[in-house]
Amino acid sequence: MSEFLPISKIPTKDTQLASSVEKLKGMSSQLKKGVDDKKLKEAAQEFESILTFTMLKHMREAVPKSDLLKSSAEEIYQSMMDQEVTKSAAKTKGLGIADMLYRQFS
Repeated sequence: MSEFLPISKIPTKDTQLASSVEKLKGMSSQLKKGVDDKKLKEAAQEFESILTFTMLKHMREAVPKSDLLKSSAEEIYQSMMDQEVTKSAAKTKGLGIADMLYRQFS
């Protein structure tokens, strides 16, 4: 008996998150057709990366900002750094979301 939320019930307000959820839905249906484990693991890691990036982005938006050092270059750099950190974290142990997804679909 699984306690996980089915993929079809995951809310998808963010477009990146929505595309990742769609990939996972596709992987879920293709698993029955014999898709290899490597592709499933990559899709799960990508989903975790996008999910953690979205959480981090919204957490940063919640913190009040000073106008003293505000620049568009800083925002771009911060976003790029957050993307790379979340990708790297998802490939290692990360939050464990990718592992849970992989186990549920395999």
